[in-house]
Amino acid sequence: MNNDKNGKSHGFLHLFDGVVSNQGDAIAVTFGERHMTYTELAKEARRFTEALRSNGIEAGSNVAISVTRGPALLPLLLAVWSLRAAYVPVDPSYPAPRKAYILKNAGARLLICDAKDSDSLKDYEGRRLYVDAILQRETPKGSNLALAPQDFVPEDLAYVIYTSGSTGNPKGVAITHDNVVNFIQGMSERPGMSSSDRLLAVTTISFDIHVLELYLPLTHGARVILASLAEAKSQHGLIALIEKWQVTVMQATPATWRMVLANDWLPTHKLKILVGGEALPQDLRPAMHKASLELWNMYGPTETTVWSTCQLVHPSDQKSLIGSPILNTDIIVVDEQLKEVARGQPGELLIGGRGVAVGYFNNLELTNEKFIHLLSGGERYYRTGDCVVLHTDGRLEYKSRIDGQIKIRGYRIEPGDIEKCIEAHEGVVQAIVVIAHINADDVRLIAYFLGDASRVGELQNHCAASLPNHMIPQHFICIPQLPMTANLKVDRRALAEQAPQDIQRGHLISFFDCRDDLDISMARVFEKYLGKTGVSIDDNFFHIGGHSLLALQIVKDLKTATGLPFSDVLLFEAPSIRSMRECLSDHVGQAASVVKLNDVESDEPIFCLCGVGIYQELATQFAASQPVFGVFAKKEIAFIDAQKNHTKIEFNFSSLVKTYVEAIKRQGEYKSITLLGLSFGGLVALEVAKVFRQEGINVSDVILLDTYLKDSSYRSVRQTCKDYLQALQRQGMRDVILRSVQKLTKKIRHKQSKALKYFSLQEAENQREKAFENATNQFLKSEHKYQLDALLIKAVDTNFGFGRRPRADYGLSKLISGELVVKSMVADHVSMLKVEKASEVYRLIHQYQLSRRQPNL
Repeated sequence: MNNDKNGKSHGFLHLFDGVVSNQGDAIAVTFGERHMTYTELAKEARRFTEALRSNGIEAGSNVAISVTRGPALLPLLLAVWSLRAAYVPVDPSYPAPRKAYILKNAGARLLICDAKDSDSLKDYEGRRLYVDAILQRETPKGSNLALAPQDFVPEDLAYVIYTSGSTGNPKGVAITHDNVVNFIQGMSERPGMSSSDRLLAVTTISFDIHVLELYLPLTHGARVILASLAEAKSQHGLIALIEKWQVTVMQATPATWRMVLANDWLPTHKLKILVGGEALPQDLRPAMHKASLELWNMYGPTETTVWSTCQLVHPSDQKSLIGSPILNTDIIVVDEQLKEVARGQPGELLIGGRGVAVGYFNNLELTNEKFIHLLSGGERYYRTGDCVVLHTDGRLEYKSRIDGQIKIRGYRIEPGDIEKCIEAHEGVVQAIVVIAHINADDVRLIAYFLGDASRVGELQNHCAASLPNHMIPQHFICIPQLPMTANLKVDRRALAEQAPQDIQRGHLISFFDCRDDLDISMARVFEKYLGKTGVSIDDNFFHIGGHSLLALQIVKDLKTATGLPFSDVLLFEAPSIRSMRECLSDHVGQAASVVKLNDVESDEPIFCLCGVGIYQELATQFAASQPVFGVFAKKEIAFIDAQKNHTKIEFNFSSLVKTYVEAIKRQGEYKSITLLGLSFGGLVALEVAKVFRQEGINVSDVILLDTYLKDSSYRSVRQTCKDYLQALQRQGMRDVILRSVQKLTKKIRHKQSKALKYFSLQEAENQREKAFENATNQFLKSEHKYQLDALLIKAVDTNFGFGRRPRADYGLSKLISGELVVKSMVADHVSMLKVEKASEVYRLIHQYQLSRRQPNL
């Protein structure tokens, strides 16, 4: 702790007051378009100080803070400290039971929250104060801007942060001002900071690394760029802040850095990058080095005040070391008997020095277990539970956890906390929570359980009622028995290794409440990344296992699948399929939707045109061979209203085809593709194939499923008379004549409607159908010849009307100059793709493909 010439101890606010005196006009904080100088920040903090004092806050009080990120956050925290009180972060997103436990355990005398959050904290019995009410108070007058209390004591608590606990309840880590100042001074040395720096603060105050982001710059006259909650979760939002404010320093977890640097983005000016919270992935380092002037790997548990060691990482370094201790920090590596091991040998890391916390608030038993003295009366150390190696040069290498604790996206989680919550459900006997590494960008919490498999659907909501979002498993898997190790303990490693396969096996497509093919397209993307089935259009993405890193990937795939202009932040603002569509209502229907209909990744894709759900059963037949996509665009996008009074409606077949071409191109570059279409979709497939071939894209096969034209059938006079006589016998003369009159009347009315300036919705629909039919027929009657081969599968039970017989090739040979192979199957136009017929369609397609690829067979 710093001391003045009289030996009086100084805390953070003494350092801050010095900057206010010397650099009061410098900008201290930027949020959105609002800037606060150091002088303005001090005045704002004094306004909050008066509000807190008038509500009984004094030295030793704990003040719960449950507010969204905004310009009031930093002055509020400084005001708490000015009264020698401590703040207790209570994340607004936490479920009510968790908030209630934290408030009670911390003994919070006052709760400061947003008015909109008051309902979730209705059971809190202490006093509460709303931020908006404080902001309406007048700023205290006077020239004295000093915030540091005259009776400051270094051992005063600065904050109590609650982290996951193995008992099922979170534990509060109590940090003093002495801890904080030592940390700030250590970070000033390494990685360092200057008055010209601009640090982008992205972390919630419920995560202790906010201490560096919010306070380190304020001791150097630097500027804090405070990201909003939406900006902090969005690649677009963070990139915009970095570029707009010329950010020079940013600290984040590897997961956040992976999001920011996705798609090979690089800043226009390089940053000092700090990364910590979990192990630094080797595959992420190249991108981070490209974006950074300096790359610092940070390490430290909450119990030893944010970071305890750090390491400047060079591109040539083979390993990502966590480095050497910061200022006034001691480290020892010990064995199971707490005896120091030789350098180069693995062991548990113990951390001592001025960063070590007081302990766990209101939990003396756990404090005595984790905070120990190696020698009687000697220095106090915290048992990290991390296995490390201390190399001969004094630098540490992180190896693993020695217990079951999990770190995911920067959060330290005790599996027991989640397991106890799950086991509280009546359908669960035992639960085990592990991490599954799907890929470098996707790490998930998986809950295996013994119990009633039929209750699995209830467990997500059960956990959401008690646990914060980052602790809710993405998957719940019921198994008959848990694997055991040789010493009869649950084999968590085996479960973690088998989890990706279990997820894949359990993944089936299930779109139970989708309203149309666009909903299906979006739901398929959600299910792909969440690894779960039955996603509802009203499910909140973040409540069913989604997180910010997945959100970025989902938005990218949604653009690819739908062609709609999703912004990076839209999913945070409208986290359900229904709400996203409402936000983009002006654009819906202007592009084709694409849905991946099976899980095959390799080989040539099949694009099924003019439908999605109708092709699902056929897609399952290709589950062992080819990826299948359904592509659908509303025909309405190709209608052109030539006059606003709707007296003329035209249909542009070419514009519809262009929509399908663009949708397929969005899916990526393929060496070759297969196009397939049922009915009118076959005509679209022919034209799409022509466009692709003109562009040099190989279309291996074109499959036409019962695709026919207006003149694909012919009428036999003999058969017509026979059918007419049968109709007379079946229906009677009166009904036959009546139906003929109705048809004639309909035609007359249709002709009359063309002369009307305005007409009914039904008449408008009739014109649209007629325009569609005429445009399509005219398009096909023009000099269109498709120089390609095709397979036509006819449904022999398709009914073309009285006396009409289908031509052998549906008359398609006049359009197709290549080889047209015709195959027939017993089905009608509607049923040929249903469950009982799809396998026959697949067999005919497969035989055709084999004959073309292996002509000698």
